[in-house]
Amino acid sequence: MHIPAFCAFLAIVAEFFGGLGLIFGFLARIAALGIFTNMVVAIAMVHHQFGFFMNWTGEQKGEGYEYHLPVLAITVFLMIRGAGAASLDRILSSAEKALPEECKLPENKHMKDTAGRITAPQLWWVMTSSHHAVRLLAEQSITNAGLCLKDFAALEALLHKGPLTITQIQEKVLLASGSMTAAIDRLEKRGLLVRKSTSSDRRARIVELTQEVHD
Repeated sequence: MHIPAFCAFLAIVAEFFGGLGLIFGFLARIAALGIFTNMVVAIAMVHHQFGFFMNWTGEQKGEGYEYHLPVLAITVFLMIRGAGAASLDRILSSAEKALPEECKLPENKHMKDTAGRITAPQLWWVMTSSHHAVRLLAEQSITNAGLCLKDFAALEALLHKGPLTITQIQEKVLLASGSMTAAIDRLEKRGLLVRKSTSSDRRARIVELTQEVHD
């Protein structure tokens, strides 16, 4: 991948010590930044070319960036809010802010620190909002390219799986036969794919992308 040795070393350090930092809640914001940077670089240099989905079926040439997006959402949340109430960061911070006895308020007037307590619904809301934002961005990008979601799904299947029959594409993108045929017709008119006969079975016709799409 032609990554400089020093940058590769930094990536290993960020992933190893960043993971430990997040587990124990020590320097959580810095640890989250390291993991965030690793994920962004991994998407940009490796995983974007394999599409959104991970290699669930074992038929893709590599893993998509589906896994990386929730990790990015979690690390952004941690960089903003910091570690939780049981973290080393919070314990050390509380120890540093200990007031002299003469400056302390009566026990019943202490305000409880709830800023660092992250509940499961809050985390779920952040991850759901991040997923929604990414989905809207992806749909807008597809629309700007003059495609509908059905057309894009067919193109992605052909890009990652290679030449397929219409039936095989239909099984992978879960579209009805009529909708799939209409999508293939639209893409063929735009010169994005072609239908070809196969030497093994003359009755079957496969669909493959044109060189324009690969370029």
